[in-house]
Amino acid sequence: MDPHKILFISYLFSPENTIGAIRPTKIAKYLALRNNIVDVVSVKNKVHRDEYFVNDAKYVNHLIELDDGPIVSHIKKYYGNVSTKNKSVIVLPRSVKPKWMALKHFYRQGLLFLSSIDFLIKYREYLKNNSIQLSKYDILITSYGPLGSLLCGLYTKLICKNIFWISDYRDPLVHEDTSSAFRPILTILQKLSTLQADKLIFVTNGYMDRVLKGSYKYKASVMVSGYDLEDLCNVGVDKSGSEKYTISYLGSLYEGKRTLEPIFNALKKLSEKDIININDVIFNYAGNDIAYLIEQASKYNLEKIIHNYGYLSREKSISVQHNSRVLVISTWNSPKESGVLPGKFVEYLLFKKPIIGIVSGTTNSELAKVIQENKIGCVYEYHHEENNTPILEEYIEGDYKLFLKQKPSIFTPSDDFYQKYNYAKIIDQLLVF
Repeated sequence: MDPHKILFISYLFSPENTIGAIRPTKIAKYLALRNNIVDVVSVKNKVHRDEYFVNDAKYVNHLIELDDGPIVSHIKKYYGNVSTKNKSVIVLPRSVKPKWMALKHFYRQGLLFLSSIDFLIKYREYLKNNSIQLSKYDILITSYGPLGSLLCGLYTKLICKNIFWISDYRDPLVHEDTSSAFRPILTILQKLSTLQADKLIFVTNGYMDRVLKGSYKYKASVMVSGYDLEDLCNVGVDKSGSEKYTISYLGSLYEGKRTLEPIFNALKKLSEKDIININDVIFNYAGNDIAYLIEQASKYNLEKIIHNYGYLSREKSISVQHNSRVLVISTWNSPKESGVLPGKFVEYLLFKKPIIGIVSGTTNSELAKVIQENKIGCVYEYHHEENNTPILEEYIEGDYKLFLKQKPSIFTPSDDFYQKYNYAKIIDQLLVF
């Protein structure tokens, strides 16, 4: 089979060190390793440039990095850099929080919307100034989010109708936190992109159902995010805290929307029963929401066990996960927001460590189903709080006792399950149409 000539548009891409850049980078890498010719369009300005990611980009044929346009240049001049990452803030009183959060979401989404328009402007200029013939490509792939990639996809399909457009959605465009000011336009763009694209890809069934609402199922499929075995090359061993029972959480807490309180509650109870020596325990955190984590832990007087790494390089992040005993993932699930499976979860699978999942919300979650059916850890769902509280305590107690005996944790997924999330295998699903 002749190689495909692919134009891949992703606002976030290597060497940007953010969870949103991993999926498009790995997809492009493994498409190129399948002997396809892949040209990538991204932004030159990387908020968190990480040299560890540079190697992944070397596989693509041409990486086109667009300069800031007039809108972003103006914003930077007066307000500083535009970032998609959460910033640490003080924990606000509950009476103030709703109004403050609504204003914050409007501000953040407004900046991202303007930067996406800016990305489209620069993309159009690039095509015009460099006399790019889009007809040389037989496939267009866009990765949402942020919105800029999708806008460029719509524009490309408008001027080059014969190109086969694969639209990849890491998230729905519209969710509970979407500001009312942007909800109408994002709803229209979500409907327009699903109509115009030739193939639709989602990371979970829940996301696919939320976006499509029963439409376009004939051209839609789920392609999970995954891990890359090559990321384990040259991982360092961090001896600090190696004699501790090490629990690690890496990522955002979304201003407290994600909570880890059930773990602190379980540790507190086990300590009070003299089952666990709390001095043996260290809770690693890496991210920008340490204030929220300390607030949660302090309810159980366990803030002293927290080790805050703050923002980590990609290499250090992999090292911390590799040297942990237990990895923690937290998410939410509700009738309006189902199918949330954080990208960090599939990255955790790379390390073959037990995973404790904490799920807020009122409905059974996709995360709980995956963890329970494949015996890769333990899940606490607030929806089943009464039953899950003793289950979580029992799980931690059992693993802690194995730790004292210097025995490995129990982690027994099937090889078929484990390979399902390997990017080297996943990529074969993408070009089936």
